[in-house]
Amino acid sequence: MIQAVKPGYMQPIVRRTRYDALPEGADWRDDGCEVAPHCLECPLERCRYEAPGGLRGLLNSTVRDPQIIILRAEGASIHTIAKRFGLSRRSVWRALVKA
Repeated sequence: MIQAVKPGYMQPIVRRTRYDALPEGADWRDDGCEVAPHCLECPLERCRYEAPGGLRGLLNSTVRDPQIIILRAEGASIHTIAKRFGLSRRSVWRALVKA
């Protein structure tokens, strides 16, 4: 909010900076996650915390979805693929559309 000092003259209100907004106040420990004990040792191409869907989304796009595509290319029906992976037919179509 801007506060008026004199009519026709405006001066911004100076606010304090958050202590955790600066790099000096950040916690930089490399605790890793269940994938790897440290971030620098992680085998994933993208951090699970930055990927949409998290770890499950990464695993689906790198492991499950290519298998779905191969099965469909080999002639398996959508219903068969859905049953094999425990998915709905719509989820199988979603994986195929991404490819």
